[in-house]
Amino acid sequence: MLGFEEVFVKDCMAFASGFETEDAATLKDTLSLIWQEFCQEYDWVEVDALDPRFSKYILIRPA
Repeated sequence: MLGFEEVFVKDCMAFASGFETEDAATLKDTLSLIWQEFCQEYDWVEVDALDPRFSKYILIRPA
């Protein structure tokens, strides 16, 4: 999932307007942490165990 953290953060930040510089930086850091934790959680899940019905917003396919 290399490279997708940047895409995730960039896409989410596109909806974050009107923040002070420091607050925007904190949000960006927080989104990065969320992505990293998401990756750690899904490292333990087999691709066969994923149901596309529950991954509507994230495309899941084998590496």
